[in-house]
Amino acid sequence: MYNPLTDTWMVTRSMQNARSEHAASLLNNGQLFVTGGIYRNDYLNSTELYNSISNSWETTGQLNYARASFTSSVLKDGNVLITGGRNNDGVLKSTELYDPSTGKWSIIDDLEFARVDHTATVLENGKVLVVGGSSNGTFISLKSAELYDPLTKRWFGTSNMSHPRCGHTASLLPNGKVLVTGGYFFLFSRIQVVNTVKLYNPRTETWDFVESFSVPRAHHTASVLLDGRVLIAGGLGQGGSLNSAELYSPY
Repeated sequence: MYNPLTDTWMVTRSMQNARSEHAASLLNNGQLFVTGGIYRNDYLNSTELYNSISNSWETTGQLNYARASFTSSVLKDGNVLITGGRNNDGVLKSTELYDPSTGKWSIIDDLEFARVDHTATVLENGKVLVVGGSSNGTFISLKSAELYDPLTKRWFGTSNMSHPRCGHTASLLPNGKVLVTGGYFFLFSRIQVVNTVKLYNPRTETWDFVESFSVPRAHHTASVLLDGRVLIAGGLGQGGSLNSAELYSPY
């Protein structure tokens, strides 16, 4: 755990289960919610809660489907939405909802497309925008997007991006729009890393063109700064890992 006041790191207690390709979300009660993942060759359905005050982990309700490389989104009502990912059955279209007040999971409406390596963004209106990803984990990338309505607990389609992509980022800007950057797609069974950027407008449910950044990259980070700009850093380029960074300004 990093303390920004003292600029120091400290070791906390270990999780009860070793895991990778899992998800971690900060709940409204301040606890850290860790779900799923993979350990060696086993996909996990276990979930844990970290309490920073007591520096302790405790288990909570298990996912209905073990999964890795999925998304975890905290909704406006405090519930947690899990989408897609993969397990031994392949890429998943199933979605689940976790209620922190009861510690229980419920299976809800399926995605239209099975997805892994996608993004999920909670919009200002409370809906969740899911973008891109791969539908089979190998050579099919998606340009489609879907919206989740927490009032009906149903998914419905929205306008597609002009190009498919996996391993991209999606950032909610202060103006309510979603900035989607970079990623990769498969062309003749080869990975093509991209530098294209798209901007989703929730009011019109359309995509706007944005100037591409200078270096194609995937599996990078995108951080929204206090002044509204977005810092794009690192990732994988067509020739390997990157140490470069770029800034996007919405103004």
